[in-house]
Amino acid sequence: MTADLPPEEALRLRALPVKRTQVRVEYERRYRQANRQKLNAYMRSRREEYRLKNPLPIIVRDAAEIAARDKASKSAWYQANKEKHRENDAKWRLKNKEKVAAYVKEYATKNMGIVKKAQTKYRKSHIAYYGAKTMERNARKLDATPAWANQFFIEEIYDLAQRRTKLKTGGIDKWHVDHIVPLQSKLVCGLHVEHNLQVIPSVENYSKGNRCWPDMP
Repeated sequence: MTADLPPEEALRLRALPVKRTQVRVEYERRYRQANRQKLNAYMRSRREEYRLKNPLPIIVRDAAEIAARDKASKSAWYQANKEKHRENDAKWRLKNKEKVAAYVKEYATKNMGIVKKAQTKYRKSHIAYYGAKTMERNARKLDATPAWANQFFIEEIYDLAQRRTKLKTGGIDKWHVDHIVPLQSKLVCGLHVEHNLQVIPSVENYSKGNRCWPDMP
C-alpha cells in the first residue's frame, strides 16, 4: 500500500473485514496526516450530496432551518388543536397557581413600561367595559363596607397612594390601593376596611388581580 491512494480506496480498505494490525493502523494514521485536506473535501462533498438527496436529513447543520421548521410545525399543530391547547393550558395554570402568580408579578416588575403601555392601550379600546366595571366595583365597595370600618384610616390609605403617585416614589409612576383579600372572587369576598387595604405599584396590582391573597388554597 502507498500513501497516494485515492480517498475512495482508503475508505474501502478500512471497511474490509481484515484484522487491523499495528502496521495497518500506522499506515492509516500516516495517510490521514498526508491527505487531510483531500479527505475533508471528499467528506464535505459526500455530505452535500446526501443533503441534496434528503431534504430532511437526520443531522441538519443549519440551526435557522431547524428553528423555522419547528416553528412551522408547532404553529400547524396549534391551529389544528386550539381548543385542546386552551384546555391543557387552563389545567396547567390551575395546578400551578403559585408559579403563574410569581411569574406574572416578576414580569410586571421587570417590564413596567411595557406592561403600562399594554394596559393603557387595552383600556382605551374598552372604555365602555371599564366604565361599567368601575361602577360595579364602587357598588361592591358600598356593600362590603361594614358599619365599624374606620373611614378616616381608609381615606388616609387612598391619600398615601395619591401622594406616592404624585412623587413617583421609588421611580414608580402609579400606585394603587389594593384589597389584600379581593372584594370578589370565585372563592372569597373580602371587606372594604382599613385592615384589608395596602398601597402597591399599579402593575403589581394588575398582575395580582383577584387571583391571589394570603393563605389562599
